[in-house]
Amino acid sequence: FFENYNDGVLMAALNGREPAQALESLAPGLHSVIKSGKTGALFLKMKVSEEEVVSEKEYEGKVEVDKEMYSGQPQTKPEHANLVDRVISKVKPNPLYIKSEKPEKTAKKRISGVIGLLLLIILTSSIFIGVRKKNSSDIKAKYVEKLNIAKHQVDEAEEVFPLDSERARGLMSLARESVLAIQSENIQDPEIDQLGKRIEENSKKILTEYTADPQIFSDLTLLSENFSASNMVLAEDKILVLDVANKKLASVNIDTKRSETIAGPSKLEGVKNFSAAADVFIQKDDGIYQMEEGRKVIEDRWEADVAFFSYAGNIYVIDKSLSVILKYTPSESGFANSSNWLGEGITVNLTQTLKTSVDGMIWVLTKDKIYKFSHGIPQNFSYSGIFPLITEPISIFTDDQSQNLYILDQANNRVVVVDKEGNYIAQYVSEKIKSAADLVVSEEEKKLILLAEGKLYYIDLQN
Repeated sequence: FFENYNDGVLMAALNGREPAQALESLAPGLHSVIKSGKTGALFLKMKVSEEEVVSEKEYEGKVEVDKEMYSGQPQTKPEHANLVDRVISKVKPNPLYIKSEKPEKTAKKRISGVIGLLLLIILTSSIFIGVRKKNSSDIKAKYVEKLNIAKHQVDEAEEVFPLDSERARGLMSLARESVLAIQSENIQDPEIDQLGKRIEENSKKILTEYTADPQIFSDLTLLSENFSASNMVLAEDKILVLDVANKKLASVNIDTKRSETIAGPSKLEGVKNFSAAADVFIQKDDGIYQMEEGRKVIEDRWEADVAFFSYAGNIYVIDKSLSVILKYTPSESGFANSSNWLGEGITVNLTQTLKTSVDGMIWVLTKDKIYKFSHGIPQNFSYSGIFPLITEPISIFTDDQSQNLYILDQANNRVVVVDKEGNYIAQYVSEKIKSAADLVVSEEEKKLILLAEGKLYYIDLQN
């Protein structure tokens, strides 16, 4: 029997089954063997009493006797039973041992399992902590070099400031950019915070940078619901603000902050732009009008889009398509025919003019640069010492009462102040500046005034 079935097959047939089921599983294979009639096996099912647990050594090789069949008194066996006993006695058994697990062994296995689980958790945690430390070390290796360079830049800026303020500002600005870049990665390091504090302390001294909190100067939405404007002019002691969409012109007194609407749709129908000095002039599709009288003073003979402004009684029109500045002088009937104000042979690119300002010289802001003209001749002008560089200026302001030029750099949330030679003076930084559309300045009142979302805000000048 055991020559035909190995232990693996027998265990598969016996595992979890009754003896009859095991026989049904094994019989077909045995019947196919030659001389299978001489082969036999006896299947017994044994149970361990719940009341008595025998030791492993005692249990091996024993067969539990059915207590219902055996009462402790000898019984007479039938003749055929004696014959079976004689046959079995001549067969050398190949025993199978089925062990019963002891309760204490099960408890030990459970303890071992718990210990194994704890060790696995500890190992996993160690790996996680190790990976995290490595990542932390890698991150630190990347920013430490930047941090050391920034420290050196701050040290050098403080040292050279008395001798070369422009270089000091450049170094301090570079250091600040590096620290801000490191902080943006949410890196926690006391050295970064300390260096950031040093840079902040030097902002006013070396960078002459002022963090501003613009305050309401005048809320024009109280004059007219949904008041919206993107252009304003300083005319003597008043700020004039034009709402093209609603066809309204508002005036705000700088001294008293008193505001009022000075023109409505009846005078501003078709208005596109305006300028003001002694009089207010408005631009429509067919020309330029004197607003109060409603009289056309200049006929539209321009090729395409234009910008215009008035100064000292004259009107200047920048024809963007031709990149020329036309000057109109007053006459009895209005304004005389134009003449090209630019000097003979002067060629400049004014196709992307954004804003103009006048102080005796004409300042023109384009997308790429700021032009400074005197008597029709462009003057050498470029600003320096500004960090970071101006990227998207949208407006400028100066007048004959101002010593400086003010540049609205919306992209960098600031107003940059330079003198009229382009030398850096100061800058005012605020999130509110990001929404500003235009600016004017009264150096006499020490007020920088911004137009944003239908309201005027002011910043006190400190430079």
